[in-house]
Amino acid sequence: MTQAAEEILQQALQLPEEDRERIADSLLRSVHGDDESTFEEEWGPEIQRRIAEIDEGKVEMRPWDETLERLEKRLAL
Repeated sequence: MTQAAEEILQQALQLPEEDRERIADSLLRSVHGDDESTFEEEWGPEIQRRIAEIDEGKVEMRPWDETLERLEKRLAL
């Protein structure tokens, strides 16, 4: 990720949740287009695989606040 992108990400993470959701949606649509069926076709199998891993106990679930903290530390400049 470029330095400019990292700076934008850090700024975006400071925004209210509703604004972050709208930005995330806009970014996904800019990559995948407005056709949600394409998105689901591409991500459906991955989502099912991840659900199966959770159900089978193959992955460790973590609380969102812990995950966010780890991401923020990892992305800190």
